[in-house]
Amino acid sequence: MEPDEAGGIVIPVSTGSEGAVQEARYRLVTEPTPYLYVQTAYAYSDASNAIIREMGLFMDTEFVDGLPEGQRYFTPADLKQPGLLLAAQIILPRINRSPSVRQTVEFVLPI
Repeated sequence: MEPDEAGGIVIPVSTGSEGAVQEARYRLVTEPTPYLYVQTAYAYSDASNAIIREMGLFMDTEFVDGLPEGQRYFTPADLKQPGLLLAAQIILPRINRSPSVRQTVEFVLPI
């Protein structure tokens, strides 16, 4: 992805002095860029009734055997080895998960 004032991916980047949200726009491209787009979509049952304060992106993670096919949300008990933390994102305001709401979090990391 790359910055593009007309891009369809809109990410909040800050809040102005009077509370207005400042946004950045990006578009997807096929060539390598120094931007990593992360999108997390929670299923209704993922962390229901939990509070999400931060997210991490790991590489070389090893999972325990016997997890359900297609599982995408993992707790520490699901991991043999967490791997290497590539990036972390503090979520503000925090997400109060609900089993009746399907939340999505998107952000862009310059790498």
